[in-house]
Amino acid sequence: MKGRSRVPVLLVGLAFAPGPAWPQTALPPEQAAAVEEAEAAVSEMPKVLDQIVVTARQREEDLQEVPMAVTALNSTQVEEARIESPEDFVALVPNLSMASSFTVGNSLLTMRGISQINNSDPPVAVVVDGVYQGNQKQFVQELFDIERIEVMRGPQGALYGRNSLGGAINIITRQPGNDFRGSVRASAGNGSALGLMASVSGALVKDVLQMSLAGSYKESDGLRENVYLHRKADPYEDAAARLQLRWLPVERSWLDLRIATATTEGGAVAYSIFPTVRLANDFRYDPDESILGFSRRDMDDLSLRFVREGGSWVFTSITGATELAESYRGDGDFSNPAREDLVFPFGQLGQGQHLDVRLLSQELRLTSAGGGDFEWLAGAYVQETDRRLDSFAFFDTNGTVAGFVPFITVSEGNDNTANALFGRLGGRLGGRWGGAVGLRFDRDRRRQKDLGSGRERD
Repeated sequence: MKGRSRVPVLLVGLAFAPGPAWPQTALPPEQAAAVEEAEAAVSEMPKVLDQIVVTARQREEDLQEVPMAVTALNSTQVEEARIESPEDFVALVPNLSMASSFTVGNSLLTMRGISQINNSDPPVAVVVDGVYQGNQKQFVQELFDIERIEVMRGPQGALYGRNSLGGAINIITRQPGNDFRGSVRASAGNGSALGLMASVSGALVKDVLQMSLAGSYKESDGLRENVYLHRKADPYEDAAARLQLRWLPVERSWLDLRIATATTEGGAVAYSIFPTVRLANDFRYDPDESILGFSRRDMDDLSLRFVREGGSWVFTSITGATELAESYRGDGDFSNPAREDLVFPFGQLGQGQHLDVRLLSQELRLTSAGGGDFEWLAGAYVQETDRRLDSFAFFDTNGTVAGFVPFITVSEGNDNTANALFGRLGGRLGGRWGGAVGLRFDRDRRRQKDLGSGRERD
């Protein structure tokens, strides 16, 4: 949405305590005329800032009218800031931090001091095109053909379906439309990095069927060297594609189909053991492990969104399905046989994991259309999660896969059914005052199974 441009005017005022009055001195005619001319020019300047429309509260609103802590980046800001991954915009948001570790898909989010542990539910609701991302491995992905990024800080349980105690991150890709649009962008960088992004969108049948297709490819040899193996420890390759179709069967109703796939490969477990005395924050130590870490993630998403606009309400139904698999292997002792300062009684060790996750979610939401003094929202959410994690440790007898001898293997299954009801009522109370009340009900049922012994626990 385009907004009107305004030039902001800075007014500086000085306040003094009561004191003796001093006679005023009239300005010379030339200066008085110049002051009047400047005041007239200022009064004719546009006074509206560029409008940024956000959907942080599940309805389109001017960012300046949203009474919550929101950081919003539109498509122009995303391109100018060269935002191509979550790490890029996280660095621009107050009270939000992110740690990437172990694998190409692993991340740990912290918002307003609320964090998470590995292989756990995130404390922040990450939503992409209306679909909640139910696993921490989904957050780290290439961002291409992006329309807007919104970050809401603070609990958002009355607005979002799940896990929004710390806040919510809303990522909106460019949606299909009638106008034809296409773009191609190539990039190159250090570490023999290459990148290519292309997108095209337009109407297949004007005002009836619209399409958007976008893809991205990146590769890099890496920047950090394993000084023991003399190979790069952080190579990277990612290939992703996204197809969106919008069908508008009748006026004020539409159906969106979204299909996305991504495959990512890179390094893993790139660590080093060094003395911590006076060196806790010294980053000069390069990885020197005897096993070069490797990880791969495959992610496929399918979603269906139906929207119906009434006179004073908007009904939304969002169905999402995700299949995700990630595997890694790497060094288990973070060292190599040539390290004389380290002695491991069991020799060189290695580690690895394989994760399989299937997510199925359904959200129903009814919201007020907006424009009045009061706004309301009511929603229901259900998510089914089927997760399997295989972890193993092995002896590293000669530094090759053929010399890996497993000695620990643990397999577990986790099934989770989550249900939620949520709602919000708010509005203006007069003048500059407003208020809102939110309610939420959650019910989770989790079942964990040791796949080795067959024991189950709810």
